[in-house]
Amino acid sequence: MVVKFAVLGVQFHDARLVASMKVNARSHILTLNVDDFTLYTPEGIVAVAPG
Repeated sequence: MVVKFAVLGVQFHDARLVASMKVNARSHILTLNVDDFTLYTPEGIVAVAPG
């Protein structure tokens, strides 16, 4: 994910979560920062805000 999406800095942590989600066949993540995960939409990742 880091190389594919040219991730730099603190965005590395989001990329690590997405990679783990892909390995474990998960598509949804509950987060307060939905915008941080829009980059990974082509990978089938859906960010959901609580509430």
